Amino acid sequence: MKKLTAILLALPLFAACNTVHQNAPDASGINVEVENEVSHEQSMIPGGTETVMEEKTEDLNLEIDEKATVFNVTGENFKFMMDGQQAPELRVKEGETVVINFTSTDGFHDWVLDEFDASTAQVQTGNSSSVTFVAEKKGEYEYYCSVGNHRQQGMVGTLIVE
Repeated sequence: MKKLTAILLALPLFAACNTVHQNAPDASGINVEVENEVSHEQSMIPGGTETVMEEKTEDLNLEIDEKATVFNVTGENFKFMMDGQQAPELRVKEGETVVINFTSTDGFHDWVLDEFDASTAQVQTGNSSSVTFVAEKKGEYEYYCSVGNHRQQGMVGTLIVE
């Protein structure tokens, strides 16, 4: 009888279906049913076929601002560089979305702007990190490297929000 109960409880786990149902509490604590679409793909491998199940979820909160201003900034020992210019002045309009793609070309560095609570991860030579923020108020703001005393040694630049 115990084996029969175990088999009956396990059967739904082995049933083939195209939708995975999960119960998840919403903000009020009430369980709601969430559906994630699952696709099945077959690929040929030597000696037969292999079925691959891939779960696809849709993030409804993801918005891509195609009008974002993107800056590719590099960091080397005690200076920021962009397009051959040291300590580049970055200019944006108030309300613009800003993307900083930061790469360390020499040393361990990051890119930080306190006023907009924006910072990249600290990265080693050859590694990169990005940060996205909205320049929500006009003014001139200093960005800097927060590693050790790099800021004091001149690893700074200016973001101007017009």
